[in-house]
Amino acid sequence: MARPRRTLLAIEQYVDNAINARVEEAAQTMPRRTLPLAWQPWTKPLNSDKALADYGEQLRNTLYGHPDVKKALSAVFAAPPNETWSLVFDVSGALGESIRWEALQDPQPAHVALRLSPRLCRIAAESASPPLARRALPTPLRMSAFLSAAKVSALSEFQNLVEAVGEARAQGVDIQLTIYVAEREVLADDLTDRFYVERKVLPDSTLSIELELTRTKPHLLHFFCHGTSEPSQWLEFATVQDHLAKTDGSVLLNIDRLTDCRVLETTWAVVFNCCDGGRPTSGLNSMAFRAVAQGGAPAAIGMGAPIPAAAAAIFAKSFYQGLLSQIAALNANPGTDPAELDFGEATAQARMQMHAALRASETGCTAWSLPIIYLHRDPLIIEKALDALNKEAEARLRTITGHLKALGPETPQELRQLIWNMFDSEPVVPNAFRPDLMGDFPQTPA
Repeated sequence: MARPRRTLLAIEQYVDNAINARVEEAAQTMPRRTLPLAWQPWTKPLNSDKALADYGEQLRNTLYGHPDVKKALSAVFAAPPNETWSLVFDVSGALGESIRWEALQDPQPAHVALRLSPRLCRIAAESASPPLARRALPTPLRMSAFLSAAKVSALSEFQNLVEAVGEARAQGVDIQLTIYVAEREVLADDLTDRFYVERKVLPDSTLSIELELTRTKPHLLHFFCHGTSEPSQWLEFATVQDHLAKTDGSVLLNIDRLTDCRVLETTWAVVFNCCDGGRPTSGLNSMAFRAVAQGGAPAAIGMGAPIPAAAAAIFAKSFYQGLLSQIAALNANPGTDPAELDFGEATAQARMQMHAALRASETGCTAWSLPIIYLHRDPLIIEKALDALNKEAEARLRTITGHLKALGPETPQELRQLIWNMFDSEPVVPNAFRPDLMGDFPQTPA
């Protein structure tokens, strides 16, 4: 899987009604320029095709106010069909996050996010963000899904996840799905008898959910639940008793506890479906942003606003179909070269599928723009040939890599080499998983 070419736009908040923007490239960083916003992008209701199109056009016109950004965007928009691009926004601050970059329109005009190229993504990074180590292709791939939104049926979400995993297994992916539910209908015995799906009753406390996550260490983590971003950032789950009483969910999982339990460091992706997982607060980045920048997840998806349950189920099925098909292709490849998982492609496919399905039903056609994907600054590289690292080796890899990244540019190479040689101590970290002396991991070829 070749890496798409990438254009990275760095967006920083300047004042309440302006942003700083610049083109950030591997070889050089272009000068930043302050771009005033002619409107308040976080207050506009985007509940119609026209409102979304107008918003996307205003975004393009604002970005075109920077000559370097205009030149870079024009090159992306004019790229031939046989070239694959990623258009990535490196955002910081509540203003940068609250702007609906997924609505951006090209000059045609057409929404950029409704195409496979360029894939429209965001990067989440902070100065203390943990580095991203390459991962081995595990056997089995573990997926955990917590499906329990109060007063909302999870049946379609359940069925779509089971179907996506079943298709992946038919393509040769060894994947096991554990689903935690609390509705009587979804707990029914006759829903599925597939050996690779384990259905469990949703834990009835926050601590029990944390212990379950720590025990299972899923590679793919999925939440279908309510959530809130103000005043605190919580995921809200309804227990069996909550569903029977038709009350609000009584189990709350704070995003701080999710990042602190260090489960996200070993995940490949986390999806906050059907909640405010992609919406920032006045003083905090969104849950999806924090899952990557603070929790160490390679990718996280959240919704910019509450999304209809039917649309959430469509997105989930299409996203995992696309992502797992990439893993199937890697598994089927007789070679052993490492490969990058393209989360942007899977997200683009899911947005397009949502758009087509919602337009056919003539309901909620703008919901396709709500899924927001945040990526780690480093790509997720999957190594097929090696067995997965054990927990002790994973911890050693994270620790030593963190030390190497923390050293200043004036650090002698001899000292870096001494630290790097610690990979040879027990538990040994295999060479293919190690970074270089700067703490950076090799990239897959473009």
